Formats: sequence, structure tokens, C-alpha cells
Amino acid sequence: MRRSSSLGRYDEAATSAQQMNDLKPGVPAFTRAEYVFEPHGDIASATAMMQRALEDSTSSADQAFAHYYLGELAFNAGNPSAALAENEAGLQADPGYAALRQGRARAEVALGMTDAAVRDYATVVSEVPQPQYLVEFGELLASLGRAQEAQAQYAVFGAEVALFQANGVTLDTDPTLFYADHGDPAKALAFGEAGLKIRPFIEMEDAYAWALHVNGRDGEALAHERQAMQLGTRNALFFFHAGMIEKALGQNAAATASLKQALASNPHFSPYQEPALRQALTGLGGTP
Repeated sequence: MRRSSSLGRYDEAATSAQQMNDLKPGVPAFTRAEYVFEPHGDIASATAMMQRALEDSTSSADQAFAHYYLGELAFNAGNPSAALAENEAGLQADPGYAALRQGRARAEVALGMTDAAVRDYATVVSEVPQPQYLVEFGELLASLGRAQEAQAQYAVFGAEVALFQANGVTLDTDPTLFYADHGDPAKALAFGEAGLKIRPFIEMEDAYAWALHVNGRDGEALAHERQAMQLGTRNALFFFHAGMIEKALGQNAAATASLKQALASNPHFSPYQEPALRQALTGLGGTP
């Protein structure tokens, strides 16, 4: 079952989480509460809830799940060392939990352990070739100058998207962002429009804003980016997108502030986009 926050119903999700914690505190209630705190930028409370979920876990699967999300919280807060430790602890509990290997790979990239990251990504996409993992691996390879290998990952991603569509499944943020970043603005916009109708959550608002931006519709893009950021989410990608959209609109002071906030939130958010961020910030007269 999708959680209410993934459908954009954040007030409903908060009420549901509180009711669960009042009636039956435990792993499901603690994780639901984490899903509420994180989008509102309360990382300390989100981490505390997931730590309680870990402490109450009685199965290796629950322990792996909690470690993965603790790793996500740490990584997104710009602490790849803590993220690496959480993902490795999770893999000790459940070596087959693929998301932990992906989380470890992201932390390894941020820590300059690129050979280890490439090995981890190669393993995870061979076992669980999820669209997100394929794009992340491809963009890492591209950032290392391994363009042909990157294109191979992108080709698999494209084939998966087509397969999902043929079976009546509409993907949302992954293809919207991918096609916006990789030279197909029209396709990005189509996926963005479809995704926003199905799942109007904040990540989808951000992705749609980026699709509008690459189509030159920056006024509309900024309105949707503001919608994505309305809860106070501390997401480096959101700040990066906001800054680039503001720069395109000539709002240089706001753009500089947004781009600096992206780096302050998580300077390792994307090996693919970080160079563009730093170049834009330098061009605006900021210090990357």
C-alpha cells in the first residue's frame, strides 16, 4: 500500500502516524512517523523514529530496512561516512537486501571510493535492475568518463520504461528526471504531466518543475518547485533545481542562495549534477 505522503496527502499521513503511535507503538508506527518528519525537514526527529524502529526490530529484514533508511537520512544530510556505516550494518543483518548495496555505493562515491562504488552498482543492477539504480550507475560511469558503459545502462533503463508502458504502468520521477537531464525535453514533460496526475507528491512536483525548466517554461517551473519545497524539505536536488530555475529567470541573488543551500544540505547529492551546480555558482559570483 502506498503511504499517504507519497500521494501528496501529508496532513492525512501525519494524523495516521500519530494515531498509530498512540494506539500501538512499534516498528510500523515508528517508520510511519519517520515518513512524516522527513518531508518537513525535521531530520533529527525522523532519525530518532527510525532508530527506535531499529531497536524494536526482531527480524533481519526489519533491521535491514531500518539501517537502510538511517543511511538515507545520513546521506541526504551530507554525512556519507555515517551512511556507509548504516548500509554496511544492514548488509550484515541481511546480505541480500539490494537497496543497502545501492545505498553503500552512493556513500562510496561521496567518499571517493569509486572502484568500490562501481563494483557495488554493477552487482545491484545485475540482481535488481530497478530504473533508479540503472540511472545512478550510468551517471556515475558518465562522471568517470566511461560514456559507452553509461549509455549501456541508459539503454536498459529505456527498455524498462518501454516495458512498463506496454504493461500499462506509468513511471513518474525516474523517467521525468532522466529525460530532462539527458536530452529529451518533450518526453520529460510527457512523463512529468502524467506522473503529477497520478502521484502529486513533492518529489513529483520537483521532477515536473525540472521538466518545465528544460522546456523553457521557467515561470511555471518555479511555481512547481515552490510547491515541492513548501513543507520545508531539506533536499539538495530540490535546492539545485530551484537555483537553476531562478538563474534562468535572472533572479541571481535567489539562485545563489539556493545553490549554496544545495551544497550545504548535501554536497554529494549527485556526481552527475554537482559540476553543473558549481559552474553555475561560479558564474553567479558565488563561491562553490
